[in-house]
Amino acid sequence: MKQNKIAFVIAITFFAFMTIYSAWNDLSSDQDQFDNATLIEKRLLNIIQINKIITELQKERGLTAIYQAAPNEQFLAALGKQHLATTEVLNTTSSVLDLTTLIKKRNRLQKLNAHKLGKEERFKQYTLLIQELMLQSENLVFNTHDTRIKNALITYHLLKNVQENAGQLRAKIGTALATKTLTAQNYQEIIAHNALYHLLINKSQMHQSVKTGTLFKEMQKQNCMHQTQAVIKTVMNGLLEKVTLTPMQWFELSTCTVNSIHTTANESLKQIQIDALKTKEETKNALIQHLIFWIGGALTLILLLIISLNRSKELTKKHQQLENYQEAIDYSTIVSKTDKQGIITYVNSAFCDISGYETNELLHRPHSIVHHPDMPKEVFRVMWDTLQEGKKWNGIIKSLKKDGTSYWVNASISPIFDDKGELIEYIAIRQDVTDIILLNEEIRHTQS
Repeated sequence: MKQNKIAFVIAITFFAFMTIYSAWNDLSSDQDQFDNATLIEKRLLNIIQINKIITELQKERGLTAIYQAAPNEQFLAALGKQHLATTEVLNTTSSVLDLTTLIKKRNRLQKLNAHKLGKEERFKQYTLLIQELMLQSENLVFNTHDTRIKNALITYHLLKNVQENAGQLRAKIGTALATKTLTAQNYQEIIAHNALYHLLINKSQMHQSVKTGTLFKEMQKQNCMHQTQAVIKTVMNGLLEKVTLTPMQWFELSTCTVNSIHTTANESLKQIQIDALKTKEETKNALIQHLIFWIGGALTLILLLIISLNRSKELTKKHQQLENYQEAIDYSTIVSKTDKQGIITYVNSAFCDISGYETNELLHRPHSIVHHPDMPKEVFRVMWDTLQEGKKWNGIIKSLKKDGTSYWVNASISPIFDDKGELIEYIAIRQDVTDIILLNEEIRHTQS
């Protein structure tokens, strides 16, 4: 019984350990996925904020370049409004992003007048600020481990590069229109940015998903994009004088193109946000479901453990009662057990006391060792046949002691079966009736 208890405790401990280990791994995996989805969500928000600043700085750069090339009141007013718009975006996003260095650089750039900083140098400084922000956005994209979202973000990043090249073309051609001059350097830069613009458009389309493919089609249908490209083509053909647009008209037309690209990029980002939110909700639901499952499993395990322990206590109690009953029977009666062939496998002390044999003299011997020759063989034949039929037998038997004297017992013999109904042994419980038998014989002799 003690060994059964130890085995039970080991089994329960092992099962509990495996349950806790599986639950820990399961919930840890869910938590990691949820944390990753939350991180992606945060990065997407940061990307959105960064690119709001980029868009405003690109407008500010274009207006500044054109105004420096040919100052006029119209561009000065537009530039003043743009400064305010950029400042507002910076102030709004500074609560989310650390923009201290960026704001200082922009403020320093605005304070430097045209004499201290030429238009080309100012344009480069603005471009460097924009590139720094684009690099931050790029790092957020490529540090994303979710492959599906990462691929969608690469498309978005390519579109933002398309937007940057469109912004540079806006400034370069605007400067040429303002000065009515197309320098060799400006001409080469326009060709380079236009080539890069189309290359990035093609790469974006190669990476696009089914959802963003519709957005691309809508973007390329915009009239301002076709008109912008027509102006660029005219300038690249060396026909600047053929462009009939004023610098402001060009700025508004090209800004429409930049805004179309910006809108397409933002719409693609919204799709990414929807996917990221869906992933987060799925991981959250999985975490909750697994948590409920494992809590339920733990409670079930505890309940089973309590039931098992109570059952074990009941079995221990019953086993103790059986041992007490056996002790009581052993104390008051003569008990023996035999196997199916009638070979003795157990005797109690009372059996040894009345028969005069030691335990080791009786074990593994046939029960006939104590049969008295006066007993008719027919009695033992009927006894054996009855037991073989699976029935109990009861009767008075004269038995032989080791010293040759006799004794009488009232024997009750029962077959014992296992849980499958197979016979496994016989148990005999006897009561010493020698005194009663002898008294009866003495009475008979007296009466005769």
